Amino acid sequence: MSRTTYGLAILAILAILAIAACGCTRPTPPAPPKTEGTEVDDATRDDKPAATQDQPASEETNSGLATEEPVGDDAAPEKTVDQLMRQAKQLADEQDIGGMLRAINEAHKLDPKNREVLFLLCNVLQFQAAIASQDGKPKEAYPKYQEGAPYARLLRDTYPDLNPDEKVVVASMLYNEACSYGVNDDADKAMASLEEAVDAGFKNADQLANNPDLALLRDRADFKELQEKLTATMKDRKATR
Repeated sequence: MSRTTYGLAILAILAILAIAACGCTRPTPPAPPKTEGTEVDDATRDDKPAATQDQPASEETNSGLATEEPVGDDAAPEKTVDQLMRQAKQLADEQDIGGMLRAINEAHKLDPKNREVLFLLCNVLQFQAAIASQDGKPKEAYPKYQEGAPYARLLRDTYPDLNPDEKVVVASMLYNEACSYGVNDDADKAMASLEEAVDAGFKNADQLANNPDLALLRDRADFKELQEKLTATMKDRKATR
């Protein structure tokens, strides 16, 4: 992937993160955000304030022994989803995609059905897969699609009123999952994912006809039926325009 393409992809992810951090529930197509002067939220800082002179050192500290981690009411408060999303944006600013994904996964653990988190997980995993593919590492790309597909299904099943951006990411993730099964000779799983992708709005008939990842499906009757269904649907759409 060229540096320009990589940079544009980072900007797109930053825009999605900015939308999620502001609490919007229906994201619109992102515009490149301004990333200059981004501040790290206080709740996401790793550094801790130094002890003041009024705070006496404990005996354990004076003796050189490590102090115990606070527990119960004294433990550090758990980060919220919003704080983790702001942390993810900071990491995206730094082009730390792995760290960004870890922060988003932490947000997902706190709120497994959070709409913005699910949408962003799908986007980031597809982004990672695209990088691997363009770097000639398809074996690293395909597992990312299989990792992301459950998030796409959860987004689809939890929110039946998907907006256009969400529909695109769900359909493309399920289609790419089908391709990942296709290259691994798992025809039944590939076919099932492909049917889900078409039902979710995937509409590229040329991809079905020509993508080598789906070659093992082309002699199947159910694949041919799906292809005919998609072709007829696209003709109907063109006729009604």
